[in-house]
Amino acid sequence: LAEAEKAVTAGAEKLYGLRSEIKNLEGRIELGVPELEKIFREGMQDGTFFDGDPEVAARLMLASQQILLADWVRRGAAGQPEEILETVITQIERSFVAPRKEAHDLTLAARA
Repeated sequence: LAEAEKAVTAGAEKLYGLRSEIKNLEGRIELGVPELEKIFREGMQDGTFFDGDPEVAARLMLASQQILLADWVRRGAAGQPEEILETVITQIERSFVAPRKEAHDLTLAARA
């Protein structure tokens, strides 16, 4: 019984340590939200990004990066950093960058 109690205590301490690390990471991510929000606000004003709530856009971008990172780890962390970065950039462009008017006009002309 004493060994079992020691194992439970050790496990609880390990979980508490992991919980603290996760909280620390969450805090660091939160520090980045205002800066990303500023970037999105400016980009929405100048037409680079779709209109919307800059804070939500910042949080969506961070969340999508976490999903891409988790998928990369799930697949065995294979691939070169440049390939991974390209995937992240492509996803950001698809999700947030507003199409240029010229490109939109060409798309409409092609449909006509």
